[in-house]
Amino acid sequence: MMKAMRQLTKHIMWIVIVAFVGTIIFAWGMEFTSRKQRKGIIATVNGEDIEIYAFQYYYDQALRQAEKERGDVDEQTAIQIRDEVWNNLINEILLNQETEKRGIEVTDTELYEYMRRYPPPELREHPAFQTPEGQFDYQKYLQALSDPRVPWAQVEDFIRPNLRLAKLQQSILSLVRVTDDEVKQFFWDDNEKVKVKYLLVPSYLFQKEDIPGSDEEIQAYYQEHKDEFKAEESANLSYVIFEKKPSPADEEEIKERLLEIRDEILQGEDFAELAMDYSEDNASAKNGGDLGWFGKGMMVPAFEEAAFSLEPKETSDPIKTQFGWHLIKVEEKRGKGEKQEVKASHILLKITPSEETIDQLKEEAEEFADQVRKSDFSQLAAERDLPVLETGGFVEGGSIPGIGINPQIDEFAFENKLGKVSDLFETARGFYVFQIKAKRPAGVSPLKEVKPIIKQKLVKVKADSLAYDKAEDIFAQIKEGKSLKKAADENNVTYAETDEFTRNSFIPKIGNVSEFIGTAFSLTQSNQISSPVKTSLGAFIIQLVSRSTLNDSLFVAVKDSITSALLQTKQGQTYQEWFAQVKKEAEIKDYRSEYFREY
Repeated sequence: MMKAMRQLTKHIMWIVIVAFVGTIIFAWGMEFTSRKQRKGIIATVNGEDIEIYAFQYYYDQALRQAEKERGDVDEQTAIQIRDEVWNNLINEILLNQETEKRGIEVTDTELYEYMRRYPPPELREHPAFQTPEGQFDYQKYLQALSDPRVPWAQVEDFIRPNLRLAKLQQSILSLVRVTDDEVKQFFWDDNEKVKVKYLLVPSYLFQKEDIPGSDEEIQAYYQEHKDEFKAEESANLSYVIFEKKPSPADEEEIKERLLEIRDEILQGEDFAELAMDYSEDNASAKNGGDLGWFGKGMMVPAFEEAAFSLEPKETSDPIKTQFGWHLIKVEEKRGKGEKQEVKASHILLKITPSEETIDQLKEEAEEFADQVRKSDFSQLAAERDLPVLETGGFVEGGSIPGIGINPQIDEFAFENKLGKVSDLFETARGFYVFQIKAKRPAGVSPLKEVKPIIKQKLVKVKADSLAYDKAEDIFAQIKEGKSLKKAADENNVTYAETDEFTRNSFIPKIGNVSEFIGTAFSLTQSNQISSPVKTSLGAFIIQLVSRSTLNDSLFVAVKDSITSALLQTKQGQTYQEWFAQVKKEAEIKDYRSEYFREY
């Protein structure tokens, strides 16, 4: 039990470590204090509130970590991090609610035993618990466990909930089993091999022929396959966007900033230090803007032209590319003509809209949103020279064409009536105003909409049938004594021989077509030939070349590792399915739109 709990809590122990180390090293004997609560709720989960201050605290932590790892974090990434933190808090509350519902508790004995037996790696490496030689001192750790000066009660308050979650996971996964038959089937699927020759009559040869479906066939197919054409409720939105593009003034201001940096360089300031301070190319800035050696054709034209025109130690005037404004300094040159190379550094300032430009765009968008409620959407957009775009049909929770996944736009589209105009929506790309242009309830799509799809399906069905008929004719020739290759050549169809493959293989030019693989493994005698096999690619005739044999000793040698791998996979799938159901049944209220304008 303890070992399983240890494995299941590894991913959350860093929270405990930060709190613990901070306490024992800097504040032994001090009490933990909670942050002062502020008003405001950002979400509720089955009636349990998530306060905005708690959310903001974890968001700030995640954002600082991202900045530490990646450098500057752009707006879109910050929004993604914010969403991840929100979802993580939701998930944590749901799991804690499940432990309460199931009455799962961690006894003091279990808690102490866990902490005694499994000192976390972070503590093992901390100087407070190491010998003078830098080795982990387990006795020091045990002494700390029994030291009343260490506020263990508060530390335990961090660890105990995590162990409760581990016990919850253990209770869900404890019933997952892998049978001997599953293990043996996996072994055979992954190790038994065959090699075959095959003849293929491709369906596409017959799709070129004029074989349209009649109206009666189309109607019959529609009636017999209505489940194929079931559609969820969908919406189509018209919209205008005020894109967050830099103004000419923004671009000129960025160029002026770069000229000021160039003046500092000409006055003797170090290029590399200025690059580390100012350059917005995160990859090279940390190295003083160093780009290393590069030849012709490796950079965008404007950058290349400027770099190769400079003399060693010379710094360019500001150069504009699609990436922004650059200052380039050439360190060295080597080679001649087309083989010439330069070693250069650069400082990049990206051309981005200023806060003033963003504020002005927002004002314009808000004014449009206000005015459009009093007039015609398309007409007002035309008067403002704003193109009216359409999302096209999309379903709730899916990706909105041209925009992506956005729960707040979803909510507007599916909770309002036709013709409704939205408030302002903001994304990393710009400010949007939407109008609901069309809505369609869930149900079977009308025949007129799916008729082209049915026509294509009928053409494919008929082509498959004609390919199979052709393969049966060829099979009759083979039964009369022709070889597979000769029959293929005379009938102008595909002939090939595979390498060895398993049931799990991806076969070149065929893929993992189950009908082909299943038939190949059904052949038991060398040179045995199958009857025609209908697949999505066409009709195959398959001849066995060779088949490997497996012995029991190999299976015995790998049985335990296969069992372990299959069990982990099954447990992962079981847990994901269980938690997805928990989340689906939960009542989750999202109030992010009250605090952040992107929602």
